[in-house]
Amino acid sequence: MKHTFKSLLGLAVLAVSANALADCSSSGSCDTCEFPDAYATNSDGNIYGQTFYNPHPVQWSQFRRMSGVGTEKLHLFGSEEFYGVGSLALEWQQTTHSNRLAQWFSFANRVDGEMTYGPVGSSTTYYNIESLNFGTTTTGTVKMCPRIQNFIADIDIFLGWDEFICGLWSRFSIPINWTRWNLRLDDTADAGTPSSVFTTGQYTNSATETDVAFANLKAAWAGNVGFGDAPALAKGKIDGRQSKTTVAGLKMELGYDFLRRERGHFALSFMVVAPTGNKPSAEFLFEPISGSAGSWEIGGDVNGHWNFWENADCNQSLGLHADVALVTALKHEQTRLFGLKAGADRACSPGASYLMLKELDSSDEYVGLQRAANILALKSSIGAGFEANLGLLLKYMRNNWSADFGYELFHRSAEKICSRDAITEDKYVINGGNLVYGNANSKSYSTADISLDSIADSTTVYVKDADVCTCTALQPSYLSNKFFNNYQYAWNNCDWEPTLLLGYSYEVGASNQGVKNIAVNQWSVLAKGSISF
Repeated sequence: MKHTFKSLLGLAVLAVSANALADCSSSGSCDTCEFPDAYATNSDGNIYGQTFYNPHPVQWSQFRRMSGVGTEKLHLFGSEEFYGVGSLALEWQQTTHSNRLAQWFSFANRVDGEMTYGPVGSSTTYYNIESLNFGTTTTGTVKMCPRIQNFIADIDIFLGWDEFICGLWSRFSIPINWTRWNLRLDDTADAGTPSSVFTTGQYTNSATETDVAFANLKAAWAGNVGFGDAPALAKGKIDGRQSKTTVAGLKMELGYDFLRRERGHFALSFMVVAPTGNKPSAEFLFEPISGSAGSWEIGGDVNGHWNFWENADCNQSLGLHADVALVTALKHEQTRLFGLKAGADRACSPGASYLMLKELDSSDEYVGLQRAANILALKSSIGAGFEANLGLLLKYMRNNWSADFGYELFHRSAEKICSRDAITEDKYVINGGNLVYGNANSKSYSTADISLDSIADSTTVYVKDADVCTCTALQPSYLSNKFFNNYQYAWNNCDWEPTLLLGYSYEVGASNQGVKNIAVNQWSVLAKGSISF
């Protein structure tokens, strides 16, 4: 029976992983974006003008999984009884290098993260942002300084089922995650008193004045009220800090120890991660995501260790531990804010998701105004494809003390889009910051972008579904490297054999063809305790 179970488990891991990969990565149904050509890159070589960010999911952490309680309490050699280990890890994470994330969301080709803004239609000065798209006449400079913070309480339970099937084990991880995403906007208005009213007919098809809705761009980006015929922002709000508390991803494993010796072991497990975290809704530009954006993850894990040096007289050992999880994130329906073709070259244009649009009827007559973000937030089916989480750890033990020195790699392949809703065609035209009232009330301005207005088109140019830019909302291939260290004390001669550990880590986002801002840099501190039963 034992040999049959081992064979079935191995085949199940391979078959399910292969089917899962085929389900999402089929070239016939899902598309990816060619990197880096499909993305706007600034003079520093970093991506800018994106509308979605998907970092390293917190449920994938070899730092928390491998630190402390090692194989001296798991995968017990010679065990013939039911046994278990329960642990609680408390970890605080915080990103660094905010300017890299600022460039990711920036509308402008600038490496400092700053953007100038003002009403282009009433000035000869060039601004990075035409503020009339947002309902303010103030001029100034705005800057993002994004930061992601996570507090994770990870409950981990390992159960050895040797009493029933020798070598069989299961493991459950419940990472309760509080996450806060904060753009930390800084808005510096220029000296002077801006107009309190807009130009006659700026946002209405009548000879009336509309009160200026916002004192500066920071207030306008929150988009919480409409002005004139322009509605409030329902999607893509660029607002301060947002937080979320949820279980990031409920991880479930069923495994088997194929080899257990006094000095080492080798195990294989089948793994499923339920999407208990939240999924993107596109309500905010910098939207807090806990978990893998609502996707089921399925695959397997390989782990083992070898104590290559032992000193029985001093109760010392030195061992190498390895753990590799290989999974796929299945495609899942979610809402993302897509981009729009705009500008003189009618190409995917950074910031175009926030252009002001005019709505026309079938006779090309003016109906009202609309915010591009409200119609570009579309339901879509997206999958992340292949994910790998590798951990290597050198463990030194002496009596009740132990120290770990580890390395962790996380890789996720480029996101794929399998389908999305279509926008209504022959209904909206780009207006930008141009006047509505007068002879121009039915005109389109298709070559306007987020920084410049344009002259009216000779014939009406409608926004088509083919003008929607998908790569603006998709994450390229992600790779990061983490280095960690921790120290543990174990009360081995007490009931329940409790342990207590303190550790720290630093994660470095790897560059991809010179692009440095795809993966975040972040540090973390960890406290972890366990009991055995």
